[in-house]
Amino acid sequence: MNFLGRFLRRRAEVRDSGPAIAGDRAFANSGVILGGVHLDAASALSGARQELAELVTRQWRQEAVDRLQLDDPDAIAVPWHTVTDRTLMDNARNLTPSSLKLRFTGQNLDPLVTEFLRMTRRRLVIIGDAGSGKTTLAVQLVRKLLERRAEDGTDDPIPVLLSVADWDPTAFERLNDWVAHRLARDYPTLAPKAQRSAICRNLVDQGHVLPVLDGLDELPKSARTAAVKALNRSCAEDVRLILTCRTAEYRQAVRKPGKPFTSALVVEPDRLSPEAAADYLDRCLRVDREPS
Repeated sequence: MNFLGRFLRRRAEVRDSGPAIAGDRAFANSGVILGGVHLDAASALSGARQELAELVTRQWRQEAVDRLQLDDPDAIAVPWHTVTDRTLMDNARNLTPSSLKLRFTGQNLDPLVTEFLRMTRRRLVIIGDAGSGKTTLAVQLVRKLLERRAEDGTDDPIPVLLSVADWDPTAFERLNDWVAHRLARDYPTLAPKAQRSAICRNLVDQGHVLPVLDGLDELPKSARTAAVKALNRSCAEDVRLILTCRTAEYRQAVRKPGKPFTSALVVEPDRLSPEAAADYLDRCLRVDREPS
């Protein structure tokens, strides 16, 4: 099982509190009961949003240290840029002009974060070959967006990383429905069981969650095209998201329906120079020895 799979299995222990009324309409009308205290729907949703932000921040901070070692040493300076093959992106008129010339490195994501937050429609696709650092970049971006959200004190959507391999576009034709399903499954402490699905649907449909979808290439070939079509349908609902995929599989997925992912900026890595790779390996592996 890869690190993302291990992370998603780390579930907080949950203990549901008291009787409650199920269903979206009942939730909107009656709210929830937590620990014997009645909360109206708005308060319950606000509490769930804060809980989700704290859970995601805490989990990824620990996961980065334990599994990815992103902070020790500093991340390798992989250079990234907006794709040169513009057939993989939507019409340039649907993107911010500055995003078309974007360049950044794995050691400094500030240009990417700034550009992403500036975009009218916050949609980003990260492509690259196997082992090029797509998931690592996605995790770093999640952490940076959480940090920026906390520093600015904003109510920006909470980035949540999800493995696309678990998505069946035929069972969940709306991306939001699947994301809400995953939130309810992966973060059970967000609400009592009876209201959890309703609260998660409200969190997603009201734009409080930024789905970070990792590994479109892990879907079967036929499902990939269906997923891209589903993503484009979701774009009509003004969905914001981040997606990772291997380059060849993404090219195949977007060209078959003849329409790339709507209004999404697509970035890819430069080739890492031998000098940069050697420097990073030296910092990671070198053992200082006394001169003989």
